[in-house]
This record gives sequence, structure tokens and C-alpha cells, in this order.
Amino acid sequence: MMVAGIGVGTFAGNNAGNHDNLVSVRVTQFFDRKPIIDRLHRAELRYLRKAGAVVRLTAKRSMRRHKGASSPGKPPHAHVGRLRDLIFFGLDSATNSVVIGPSLLNGSSRKGGQTLPALHEFGGKRFNSRTGRDAVYEPRPYMGPALEATEPKLPFYFQEAYAKG
Repeated sequence: MMVAGIGVGTFAGNNAGNHDNLVSVRVTQFFDRKPIIDRLHRAELRYLRKAGAVVRLTAKRSMRRHKGASSPGKPPHAHVGRLRDLIFFGLDSATNSVVIGPSLLNGSSRKGGQTLPALHEFGGKRFNSRTGRDAVYEPRPYMGPALEATEPKLPFYFQEAYAKG
């Protein structure tokens, strides 16, 4: 007969009524928290770094070199590659997070809270000082679709990061 409990296993021989044959085994484990937590933190940062790099690369590759504007709903075309070359990711180890997206383009300002990269992603209006009129931007998302495309792969990267320790 075997009786088990948390951390304690008990075995009694054929003569279950005789308590002289009782053998008790107690298992104790020492859990060293600091090294384990540090190892998990390093693995988490490795995962975030990999996830940020993959989403960034997917967004950059979605912008193809073509003449003319892309059709609304598709990623913007990379005429000279300025927007594509300014997509970065940043890792914040203090908050265990990663931020992925474009930096401001040269000469781009935050007029009305909208930058040129944000106008491409979400659409909107922006005053064009050369023409004196508002320029209307149809949404041509590139960061959202990049995240959606890589989302099924992210658990694999998470598992890989923790396997390496």
C-alpha cells in the first residue's frame, strides 16, 4: 500500500496493521530564489529582444520599393527607404518591455499630434506648408500587420529563450 502527501511518501509492507514495518521518507528541497529569478529575468529579456527584432524586420520587409503611392490598407512603399530605415526597437529592462516603431523623420514635426510615420499607420490630415492645404493620408498600416504576422511565432521564441536559460 502506498500513501502519498505533499513532500511526504509513506510505504507500508504486507503487514499494514503492524506499525513497526512503517518506513517514512521526507523530501526537502532548497530553493535558491535569487539565481533562479536572475536566470528567468535574463531569459525574459532575451525573448523581448528577439520578439522586437522579428517584428521590426517584418515591418521593414513589408515596405517594398515601388514608384507611386501604395494602395490604402497596404504598407507604404519605400521610395527611398527613409521610413523603412528608421524603424527601431528599444528594450527597457526596468519595466521588462519592448517598444517597436519608427523614429521621427528629419523635418517631421508633431503638428496636431500626428507625425508622418503615424499618419501612414493610422491615416489622417496634416497641413502641407508647401501647398498651403491639408494633405489627407489614407491608412497604410505597417506596424500592426507586422505584429499580427509574427504573433503566432512569439510563443516559440518565448520557449526558446527559456530553454537556453
